[in-house]
Amino acid sequence: MKIQTKYYAVLRERLGKTSEEFELPQGSTVTDFLEKLRQVYAGVLGDLFEGGGLKTGFALALNGESLDKSLWASTRLKDGDVVVILPPIAGGLPEAGQPHAPLALILACVGLLHN
Repeated sequence: MKIQTKYYAVLRERLGKTSEEFELPQGSTVTDFLEKLRQVYAGVLGDLFEGGGLKTGFALALNGESLDKSLWASTRLKDGDVVVILPPIAGGLPEAGQPHAPLALILACVGLLHN
């Protein structure tokens, strides 16, 4: 199945592209998608991952809706799904003691970019 992903901020800068399509086996989860992304771009994006997923502060939207990190391993993707990885913005990473913008605000801004 084909999964579309869109890149913003640091991901767009590092990869030099705004979107990409990945081929994944039927039944793949969001976690499987992230592992595929990690494998393909280990040298460029490797520092954005930790453990079984993205570092703290990153958010993910599936088909325009935020998806809680606790659901990534159990959410199965379908052909044509759109996954957007939203890096921390407006202040940086929480571990640096800096707040970042709420996910609703980020999604609203991303929506404005597509209109």
